Amino acid sequence: MFQNKKMVLFVSIAVVLAIILIAVLVPKGNSETNAVQNTSANPATSKAAKGNNLVGTWYSDKKDNDVLTILEDGRYASSGWLAPGRYTIEGDKISLTDTFGTTIELQIKEGGQGKELFFENEPLSHTYFTTEELAKQSQEAKKPKELTPEELNQLIAVDVLPGHWISNDGSTDLIITEDKITLNHHGIKDNKSGELEGAITVEYTYTIEEITQKSNDFRSNYFVEMVMIKPDNDFPYKINNMRIYEDSKTGKYKFTTLEFPISTSFEKK
Repeated sequence: MFQNKKMVLFVSIAVVLAIILIAVLVPKGNSETNAVQNTSANPATSKAAKGNNLVGTWYSDKKDNDVLTILEDGRYASSGWLAPGRYTIEGDKISLTDTFGTTIELQIKEGGQGKELFFENEPLSHTYFTTEELAKQSQEAKKPKELTPEELNQLIAVDVLPGHWISNDGSTDLIITEDKITLNHHGIKDNKSGELEGAITVEYTYTIEEITQKSNDFRSNYFVEMVMIKPDNDFPYKINNMRIYEDSKTGKYKFTTLEFPISTSFEKK
């Protein structure tokens, strides 16, 4: 009798351990992924997607050539840029929410050759097109043009550099002509009196020695080497690395250099 009870106890323990082992080892699946897979389609979302002609395959002009597939049942898939998930549509926006809960918005636009989905995040903005050919055409159009030395001189020395520039902190402005730079520093506010102190105006003549261009996938950067001289002092002030570029959001030109007197970053008015 004792042996039989002992045997029953051993069998019961073995069964319990087997159940625990199965529960641990058998994968349950990612709850977020299952939610995406098992959630039924929202009829309003499906109707909006079909009504806007969004269901189908979209091709990006991103460097990685991402392909976005929008399904009628409210799901989407991306070939590389995004994790899979679900989408909603409101007005001219389609929101993509991935399995991790991250949401990005694409603007639904009417392009020259059909609908486009635009993601705005300069300088990483990109557009999805209905065909791979349109995406490749956009990639080519976005590539910065390599300028000849004559074109570089016209753009930087004649068109961009002359004008009114203001430092990022607002303390200094420059008036640049074809051969002179007038620097106006408005001073530093005194903590006690609140008045500006140390204001100065300095005029330089300058000569550009070299202009070079370096481009990436988003824009061109122009590098200027120049010599600045005060009228009452023959000692040259050398600028070896002035970087000029166009801000992709505002369309305004900016320049930065650690070698410029007083302020180092400026924007053209």
